[in-house]
Amino acid sequence: MNSQASHSTLKSYWQDFKSSAPGHRFKDFYERRQEERSGSGYGKRFLYVGLGLGLVIAGVVFLALPGPGLLGVALGLALIAGEFSFMASWLDRGEVMLREAVHVLAKWWGHLQSYQRTLCWVLGCLLILAMAGVIYEWLR
Repeated sequence: MNSQASHSTLKSYWQDFKSSAPGHRFKDFYERRQEERSGSGYGKRFLYVGLGLGLVIAGVVFLALPGPGLLGVALGLALIAGEFSFMASWLDRGEVMLREAVHVLAKWWGHLQSYQRTLCWVLGCLLILAMAGVIYEWLR
């Protein structure tokens, strides 16, 4: 992990995050945030947690609408993970599990014939339309 001056940029956070091994990224991010925050008060911590919670809530709302809802949830959880060790560990485990699931899904998808893939796409679209209809009725 890169331990730079306390005036870190978003770009340096991202580079450190990418260079960390899967399953350790969030814990490394947490440790870097704690090193940078040592000696300061709880104001920044509350700010980061509040901003993270706001992004998670906005992301969940935007999951039902076209837009970057999933990205908002992910960024919000990452901000919170920078302040809490248990959240960093949880996200590291989640990343490893997600990578394994994507690998299995990609392998399964590769074995399907073209008509089976088309059927999956059609069923997926129908499922999304049904969920959109339920959400629309719920919000109405």
